[in-house]
Amino acid sequence: MDASLSFSSLGFGCASLWASRLVPETQALALIQQAIEGGINYFDTGASYGCGLGETRLGKAISEHPREQLIISTKAGTLCKGWGKKRKDFSAAAVYDSLQRSLQRLQQDYVDILYLHGPEANDITDTLLHKLEDIKSEGLARTIGINSFNPDFVKLAVEQYPIFSVYMIEYNVYNAHNLPLAEWLKEQGKYVVAGAALGRAIYTNNHYHIYRPKNLWYWLRSLKSDHSYNKAAVDLHQTNQTSLSPIQKALQYVTTTNCIDSAVFNTTSTQHLHENLAALIHSD
Repeated sequence: MDASLSFSSLGFGCASLWASRLVPETQALALIQQAIEGGINYFDTGASYGCGLGETRLGKAISEHPREQLIISTKAGTLCKGWGKKRKDFSAAAVYDSLQRSLQRLQQDYVDILYLHGPEANDITDTLLHKLEDIKSEGLARTIGINSFNPDFVKLAVEQYPIFSVYMIEYNVYNAHNLPLAEWLKEQGKYVVAGAALGRAIYTNNHYHIYRPKNLWYWLRSLKSDHSYNKAAVDLHQTNQTSLSPIQKALQYVTTTNCIDSAVFNTTSTQHLHENLAALIHSD
């Protein structure tokens, strides 16, 4: 590995509803402070999250914290073209320009990880690889990674492109079939981050009570979920025979997997944040 990264078991995802104006900025920033106080040092965002708002908020939230104590990652390759509209561009110039804008919004000189955000095999060109090397040599990113939920592409990238040191893959209680992939990545000397550590986060029925904007947002997102996710969420809730909540059990499933360096979740709730942190205490 070309950089030493010491991840907290949980990572905070600065994306989704957290990166939208439906959540007041004061609330969003306070959650980052509470996460740091709770022992989280890894914060993941992306240029397309909230059309840059996720990065801007994260930059404000960490501005007074010692930078060397944090791991910050962002993503390039997905461009925001307005609310709900995105397009992909993995050209060398677009990735470099995206990172430059991200650093401005984050108020940082560098990120610890720059992920390519959902690339396909034909997006990885020699020109892009050279530019990624330049990004590292200029000190703009300590490591380069890939965020992909496509196992076949992940395997190809590991075998063909040694520049990628960190892989964010989909791994959660509903995607146990990805465990061999995670183990193999670790055997290849890669960092492994579990994206979507809580799946679709539909472990309770609370968000179906549509009485405020963020509940409506969660309800609309749940409609896009695969039916198997909904059924698995119900099963997990009904079979839970411990004092832990379904969310805590689901997080423990990921964080106690030895090959996973960090499990990324996102939330807009202080209660949910502390519930997640408590899952780590109960797993010790």
